[in-house]
Amino acid sequence: AVNYDRAGRDRLRMIAQQSDSSVYVVYIDLPIREIEQRRQANLADQTRPLVRDIDFAELVRGFEIPTVEENLLIFDGTQSISEWIKRHIRCDLDTPRGGA
Repeated sequence: AVNYDRAGRDRLRMIAQQSDSSVYVVYIDLPIREIEQRRQANLADQTRPLVRDIDFAELVRGFEIPTVEENLLIFDGTQSISEWIKRHIRCDLDTPRGGA
């Protein structure tokens, strides 16, 4: 994982800026207990790649909560994902890059 600390997010931000792209940090603000429950559920259904215990511990230990200065969007689970996306994400797929 390259985006769990500020330095990693800064590296990704520089790459995006080189192509004149907008950059947002989407922070999924869930209690660690819920994250661990989701990891355990994934062990059973394997819908996502496995995160090894040692890697998970490293991420938890080194994680730096994003700041407002990082163009932050927060998902806290109080809305459905689709409602949150409608409220926070604007997709202009029909608009050519660079304007109308």
